[in-house]
Amino acid sequence: MSTVVGATPRSPDVPTQRTSRAAQGVRDPEGTSQTVAPVTEDVARTDLDAMDELDHNVLDWEIAACRTLTLGIASAMIMVLCLQPFIGWTLMAAELACCTIALVHVRMARFVLGRLDARRDRARLERLRWIAVTLESTFGTVALLVALRIKGAAWAAASPLVMVYLLGVVASSFRLRASLVLYAAALAIVQWLVLFHGVIAPRLDPAAVDASPALQAWSAWERAFWIGMIGALLAVSTQRLRALALASTAQRQLRRHLVHELERLVSPDVASRVLAGRLEPGQSERRYVTVLFCDLRDFTALCERRRAEDALDVLNAFYERACVIIRAHGGHVNKFLGDGLLAIFGAPERHSHHARAALDAARQLVRASDELRREGGVWADLQVGIGLDTGDVVTGALGSPERLEYTAIGATVNRAARLQALSTSTGRGIVLSARTATELDDPDQLLPLGEAKIKGVDRPIRIYTPR
Repeated sequence: MSTVVGATPRSPDVPTQRTSRAAQGVRDPEGTSQTVAPVTEDVARTDLDAMDELDHNVLDWEIAACRTLTLGIASAMIMVLCLQPFIGWTLMAAELACCTIALVHVRMARFVLGRLDARRDRARLERLRWIAVTLESTFGTVALLVALRIKGAAWAAASPLVMVYLLGVVASSFRLRASLVLYAAALAIVQWLVLFHGVIAPRLDPAAVDASPALQAWSAWERAFWIGMIGALLAVSTQRLRALALASTAQRQLRRHLVHELERLVSPDVASRVLAGRLEPGQSERRYVTVLFCDLRDFTALCERRRAEDALDVLNAFYERACVIIRAHGGHVNKFLGDGLLAIFGAPERHSHHARAALDAARQLVRASDELRREGGVWADLQVGIGLDTGDVVTGALGSPERLEYTAIGATVNRAARLQALSTSTGRGIVLSARTATELDDPDQLLPLGEAKIKGVDRPIRIYTPR
């Protein structure tokens, strides 16, 4: 009769024991709390963690935006050079100088952002953002004053340089802060209206104003209106984008936490199948594997002599080392069986030398138990017995849609357990079958122990132990 063994991960579709709230909110300083998803108290991350990760992502975005702005300013300089026949040498030189200043500003901002990111200095980073937005919103005023001095009031009032204000508003949205976008738009509007009514309008020829609607006051207010409208739309979209980014960040944190916890129960391959919904009852595959069955000898007597807490410490100390050893050799810890464990080499991850890996892991497990025993105390009587067998097993999901186990079924599992029991009667730490021995590259390293009769098998089988 076959034995069913397996690890029992909690199905992600089954509600956990306690739910903290109907939905866990992540609060953003830019607005109200953003509902993410129902989460449990055990796996919910703090709001600060989500905000820290989002700020780091936004900072990476800002640094990338600086590269884009650098290319944009370089393109603007090329355009100014092409417009020289229409704007003249003087204005061209002045506009190139303004572009150079903007380019220096962007390069310095990128450098400082990188330094502050390395230092994790959030306070200075926040101040830098407000200063940068202020400077970017002022570039339009500088460009218009240069045009006013070189080309006159009429040219400055009707020129498309007022659109530079919009570029500053758009650049402020890269920070994903609605408050910065609104500040940039308001600052641009105030600067444009003060510049027009305080500097440009008094210098306009009344006859030219009457002849050209672009020079009239209502036209200036219309441009201010569109700057404000675009700024408001950008602020709303930025706020929504930030909320979505914050929710996505919280979901990624939750998923990473779930994956980490799930991989403590099952192998990474099984965990990926669970999260992808690809672990269903009835799904199975036949694999040729090596099964390792390990047991702590005389553990029942240890429990009688020691406190239950001491016995638990023994198990945890040994299992901590055992899991590291088995995974390091490409094995999968399939199940803890109280004072023993069962591991599979060759499933779910394929392993071309699973027998060799299982034997090497078994040797290290014996050495790990010897090291613990030399420490004395509660570990003074710790000894392990290990059985190894190689053969076909069927691996897959067993159970119902509400509760599943990743299991291994087959006679190989039974034989490994029986061989482990023989390790006690033979006085050997490791006992392996002839099937496992034939899979090894160097059978001479094994010591034959003759034939043994095991329960459930009609004929005696040849057994070996490492020399």
